[in-house]
Amino acid sequence: RSELCIWNHPIDLHLVSANLVGWPRIILQIWTLDEYGRTLLGGYGFLHFPCSTGVHRIKAACWRPCGSFRDEMESFFLGTNPQLRDQSTIFDTAWEDRCRLVTIPTGEIVINIRVIQRFFSEQSVDEL
Repeated sequence: RSELCIWNHPIDLHLVSANLVGWPRIILQIWTLDEYGRTLLGGYGFLHFPCSTGVHRIKAACWRPCGSFRDEMESFFLGTNPQLRDQSTIFDTAWEDRCRLVTIPTGEIVINIRVIQRFFSEQSVDEL
């Protein structure tokens, strides 16, 4: 079943970076509300901000941890999804930890971003 949720709310961010190392990224946690008013984990994901100016449409694949057989049965009947104990697994330690993590895909987030770069030449950062 395909569910589409349009969250049309502008967010204005001003980010500062002296170089492309540590370029800004968005780390996502998606939560849903079920028919009983409980909040459930919908998934995790991340994406990097584009380095070039202009309008960009970016897709982030979302996932959630897959638990044991008992955890998945509880998820199905009780509506409780397994969650990460440490949020750094989403991006910071992803290369070390996520290869050992069994996950289930939970969908995709599409974000439209407009990027403006200012004062890159004064800071000796090459514009892309």
